[in-house]
Amino acid sequence: MKKYILRYKKNLILSVIFGVIEVYFIYLYCTVSTKIIDVVLGNIEGSASKIVIHSILYVLIACLSYYISQRNGKLFTQYISSDLRHDYLEGIINTKSSSFFGKNKGEYITQVDQNVDQLRLNYLMTLPSAIIGIGQAIVYIIGLYKIHPYILLATIFFVIFPGGVSKVFSKRISDLQILRSENYSSYIDRLNEFLDGYFVIKESKNKEYFLKKFDIDDNKLLKSLTHLNVSISMFGQTLFSINILSSLLVTYICSIMVKNQYLQLSDLLASLKLVSISTATLADSFGYLVNILSTKKIKEMVISEIPDIEESKKEGKTPQLDLKLNNLSFAYGDIKVFDKMDLDIEKAKSYAIIGNSGSGKSTLAKILMKVNEDYGGEISFANGDFKEFSEEDLYDNIYYIPQNPIVFEDTFINNIAMGDDGIDRDRIEGIIDRVGLSRVYHEKKDGLIKNGSLSGGEKKKLELARALYKGSDLLIFDEPTSGLDPESARSIEGLIESLDRLTRIVITHNQDPAYLQSFDHVINIEDYKS
Repeated sequence: MKKYILRYKKNLILSVIFGVIEVYFIYLYCTVSTKIIDVVLGNIEGSASKIVIHSILYVLIACLSYYISQRNGKLFTQYISSDLRHDYLEGIINTKSSSFFGKNKGEYITQVDQNVDQLRLNYLMTLPSAIIGIGQAIVYIIGLYKIHPYILLATIFFVIFPGGVSKVFSKRISDLQILRSENYSSYIDRLNEFLDGYFVIKESKNKEYFLKKFDIDDNKLLKSLTHLNVSISMFGQTLFSINILSSLLVTYICSIMVKNQYLQLSDLLASLKLVSISTATLADSFGYLVNILSTKKIKEMVISEIPDIEESKKEGKTPQLDLKLNNLSFAYGDIKVFDKMDLDIEKAKSYAIIGNSGSGKSTLAKILMKVNEDYGGEISFANGDFKEFSEEDLYDNIYYIPQNPIVFEDTFINNIAMGDDGIDRDRIEGIIDRVGLSRVYHEKKDGLIKNGSLSGGEKKKLELARALYKGSDLLIFDEPTSGLDPESARSIEGLIESLDRLTRIVITHNQDPAYLQSFDHVINIEDYKS
């Protein structure tokens, strides 16, 4: 967190400086404005109009200082929150695929959405205020001392007491924030499960069963939020009560001092104003302290997931075909998926991977994309061992086309270029024509498309267009015709066959002999079961 704070220290410093300036002019207002009583009563000489003008000027300066302080404080919070989310997502992309798929989506959403927002509200927004509170406390302490030391001593008692209260509440609030984070993750997973299973749930005619499961996780989340909010409210109310008691004590002490002519009436009013403001300010400062301390665990959870993205990356090398699998095996625990697989994947050849459902066809693809790294045996390219190449190296030459491609909310061209700075529009339009998407492209043109804008077959073709634009030599298709109507399936199969200059690995459930004859090699996973 330190590097983020230092990155935007200018906003933090400006927020603190002008926060203290604001308090100084509030102090001047309190001490000057109350003198109007002594002037009117004739206790001191002076001009009431000048006092009013000075008081208005002090208030205006305080308001301007408050605006500058708040704006810089909010910008400080905004910039760091944005950087945290950006770096966290960049860290996800940089992490190993095997690690990424080891977590569920709810955990990632909780970190990016809830936990970073918790840091924004309870740490980043309160950090400038907590520092400003220290400066404000110094100003008020000096001001109260200048009026009379006894008033300062009476106020200090009610400053120390909230410290103990803060310590009690901070641990409880911290534990409740962690519980809320865990329950939110479960809630998001259950919600995604419910939405993804829309048709299956509908067809089951037993929606109550699934709603009950959702309600359990929803109620856990709401219950943890209730406990958290109640604890925060009780802490605030406790500090408010202390503030009231401190005002009562100071009023009593000041009354005695006025009676015994130790204080002027104007000093009494100034003291009451300052004590009221200062105790409220100090109470807020303790509240900020509790917020900061309570986010310690959340902060550690978020920061620990952000790798050092600034560290230099070593120069990689592009893997060169052919690809050889020697004595390859894989198991989930004690369950062998396949064993002793020997396979030579040659350049510009096509390979059909067949087998029963659940036999391990997709597992082989995941190994080649480094999603599953705990395999046995050896894999090697023409220019080195498979394990020597990073994922980024692999993606220079291998492209995986999933069963369910995604369409990003962007233009058709950008969905194919995938953020490429120097888009070759003519080349993309040629690829669009090649994969049979010209009609759809001309309909959509430069308008935004979404995931629901294209049919299943069109999405498969769009993903293939991405692979061709990227220029990969090896394409891995995972059930490319799954879920498609016969006409769309034949279209996709024809496209794959036409890519005879590229190496193609097609994982398929289609074991029709006429279809399999179009491949150079057919590998049946069942042949590698021990």
